[in-house]
Amino acid sequence: MKTKYLSTLLVALLTLPGSLLQAKVVVEFAYPYSQLFDVTYEKILPKFYEAHPNIEIKMRAAYENYEDGTNTILREAVANKLPDITMQGLNRQAILVEKGIAKSLEPFIAKEANFSKDGYHSAMLKLSTFGNDVYGLPFSISLPVGYYNMDVMAKAGVKSVDDLPKTWEEVIDVCGKLMDAGVKNPMFWGWNITGNWFLQALMWSQGQGVMENGKFMIDTPEGLQALETMKSIFRGCKMPNLSTSDGSTLFTSGEAGMFFWSTSSVASVERAKADFDFKTNGITSRRKCCYDGKSIRRS
Repeated sequence: MKTKYLSTLLVALLTLPGSLLQAKVVVEFAYPYSQLFDVTYEKILPKFYEAHPNIEIKMRAAYENYEDGTNTILREAVANKLPDITMQGLNRQAILVEKGIAKSLEPFIAKEANFSKDGYHSAMLKLSTFGNDVYGLPFSISLPVGYYNMDVMAKAGVKSVDDLPKTWEEVIDVCGKLMDAGVKNPMFWGWNITGNWFLQALMWSQGQGVMENGKFMIDTPEGLQALETMKSIFRGCKMPNLSTSDGSTLFTSGEAGMFFWSTSSVASVERAKADFDFKTNGITSRRKCCYDGKSIRRS
C-alpha cells in the first residue's frame, strides 16, 4: 500500500526511509501549472537521479491549477488511485489533512539530523503544520507583482522604471493616458488568481486578513476599501473580463502595457513575450484608492 504525502518532489523523496532505497522504487508525482514548473523539474530530476539512481519518478499529467489539483486528489482518494506525492496550494491543505488523505511527515523528519538547517525553519513549517505534525513542505512561494511592456508604457510618457506607477491611482491614471494614445486594452489585473490572493493582498496591506476566527472579514472597512479599489481599477482601466490565460496572452502578445500577476510567471512570460522591453515592479504605496461610490477618478 502506498503512503501519500502532501508535499513536493525534491524534499519528499530525500526523506524516504532507508529500507525503501535498497531496491528500485517508483514514486508517482502530481503537480499543477506545467507552464510554470516543467522547467524547474526538468532541471531538478537529472541531479536527483545522479544521487538516487534506484528511484524512478513517474510524472502524472499536470493539474490545470491548484483548485483542479485538490479536486483531483479528493476524487482519486475515493478510487484509491492517489499519487505518492502531490503539490498543492497552501490554502488547500486543511481539507486533505481533515479527510486523512495527507499523512504526517514527522516520522521522516525525526530521521533527518539537520532538517531545520536545510531551509525548513519554524516560520515555513508552520504553514503546513496541523496539530503538532508537519504534513507538507513549502516549495514555491510567490507574490503579486506588476509586469510592464515599456514600449507600450512610453505612449503614456512612462520611459523608465522610476516613472512606473507607485499607487493604484497612478495605475488608473496611466490607463487613461494609454487609452487616449489609442491602446485598447491597457491592463489586466489578476482578480481571478487562485485563492483570490490579490484580494487578500489588498486587505493585508491594510493590516486586515480575509478571515479571523473562522469568519470572512470582507464587511470590514478594509474589505470594503479593497473591493472599491478593485472596482476602481476595473472601471478606470476598462479591463476586459478575461481568463487567466487570455489575460496573460493579452500582455505577452504586446497589446497591454500592464499585467498584474504572480512572480511565479516571470520566466514563462519572458519565454512567451513578443519583442518588447519587459520590466517588473511593485505597487508600494498604501494610499487609499479611488472609488467614491459615484464616479471613478483617474487621479
